[in-house]
Order: sequence, then C-alpha cells, then structure tokens
Amino acid sequence: MPGGPLGLLLVVALLIVLIVVVRLRVGKVGRAAKTSGEVFSGRRQTADEYRKAAEEAAARGDFSDAVRDRFRALVRGMEERALLDVRSGRTADEAVAEAGRFLPDLAVDLIAAARQFDDVHYGGRPGTESGYRTLSELDDRVRRARPVLADA
Repeated sequence: MPGGPLGLLLVVALLIVLIVVVRLRVGKVGRAAKTSGEVFSGRRQTADEYRKAAEEAAARGDFSDAVRDRFRALVRGMEERALLDVRSGRTADEAVAEAGRFLPDLAVDLIAAARQFDDVHYGGRPGTESGYRTLSELDDRVRRARPVLADA
C-alpha cells in the first residue's frame, strides 16, 4: 500500500486541519449567510402592533428589539398606505429604495434607517436609545409625508 500507515495518518491530519480552518473562517459568517435579508418573519402584524412592541422593548431598555420592531412598523406602515406593495421576502434595502421613489425628501433618512436595521438585526450591533429615537421620528415623518408620483 503506497504511503502505508504514515500516509494514511497524514491524509487524516490534513483533513482535520482543513475542517478546522474552514470552520474558523466560515463560523459566524456562515450562520449569518443562512439568515435571509427579509424584514418580516413569523406572524403578520400591523404597523401599530410593531410600534407597540417597539415601545415596550424601548421601555425595558432592549433597544435592539426596539430598533427592529420600529423599522418593521415603518415598512408595514408604508404598505398599509399603499406606498409599498405587500410583498413577502422584501429586504430592508429593497423597501427603502422603493419607498424613496415616492418620498424623495426622506430617501436619505430611509436608507440610513435600513442600514441601522441591518446593522442591528444581521450585523449583531447593539441598538441604541438615540438610534431608536431617530427611527421613531422618521416613522412619524413618513406617516405625515405626502407621497409624490414616481417617474415611470
């Protein structure tokens, strides 16, 4: 047998090293890649239900949940106003890009809100009270905003 027991031992050792290296390099990234970029998951809720959940999370100091739920309220509210089509599987970036066409004065703030949502929800960054307050104010501004006709 070519290489004999020593050759077999070397092949096994190389396989173990390869598995360890792949595991170390993929680790969290691999798990995050399995998570979809969708804004919504689970049971369908109204914008007001998301707002209430966000306020409750903020009151208990859980600003990560507060940011997630307030962004979801923002998007659901735009769906309820028919600014966005109700569509499952939409990402935060897709939602704000589409909404920015109808609310151009808020487009930059919407992009920042999506970035904050992604950073907290997928990037593992902690939500902050100031981030939550900014998102709440944007949600209020979006609710008061008058949409413009999008260019064809």
